[in-house]
Amino acid sequence: TGSPHFKGVHAAEVELFHNGNRRLQTTDDGITVDKGVTINGIEGGDAQIRLRADQGDDNNDMFRFVVSDGGTGLRIQGYDGSFQSRLTIDTSGNIGVGLESPSAKLHVNGTTNGLQARFGGAGTGLGILCFQKTNNNAGVTFEAQDATHGTLTFKTAGSERLRITSGGQVLIGTTDAGHSSADDLTINNSGNGGITIRTGTTSNGAIFFADSTTGDARFDGFVQYNHGSNPYMIFGTATD
Repeated sequence: TGSPHFKGVHAAEVELFHNGNRRLQTTDDGITVDKGVTINGIEGGDAQIRLRADQGDDNNDMFRFVVSDGGTGLRIQGYDGSFQSRLTIDTSGNIGVGLESPSAKLHVNGTTNGLQARFGGAGTGLGILCFQKTNNNAGVTFEAQDATHGTLTFKTAGSERLRITSGGQVLIGTTDAGHSSADDLTINNSGNGGITIRTGTTSNGAIFFADSTTGDARFDGFVQYNHGSNPYMIFGTATD
């Protein structure tokens, strides 16, 4: 008929029909719905779907999907004494993990100090950590987590430009480190190459060679260029 009606197939099964078509059926596994389900909240209120385990007797096993009035998007919330948003998709398509107002396509708000995101397996892939020191000096760490092959590479225009190996060597324009006695930084270019140190017109540019973090040992040897009206270059040692 043209009106929705129930049909009790037997004591353990119920069917709901509309215009002669079955739209809902209860089974031993739960409820089967054809076409779809629309849930309308009251004016100014929420529309919710709640999921509970353990026959619903433990609120800490509860999650809910919530759409609120005012265009806040979809929130997935877990219950831990109160409902807390675990994931949000706003009306612009931004995804927030751990917050309700994402400001980017993917916005993760984890812990102040510690792992924020991981891409790959537990012991592989890339980890992104945030840390906060005193006076609110925050930092970000990118961690290649495999202890043996933990290499970070950076590409532009489809080509690798920089690599940090698992041994800490920095390679620019190459995947092969230099001689073992000077392999902390290797720069390669198939044409002309080099390093530019640019300083003020009356300032100095220098490279220091040190074997300590205090005293004259911080510049046991040095190369220094002095800008100014009479520029000159110095090669020397701390004892000069």
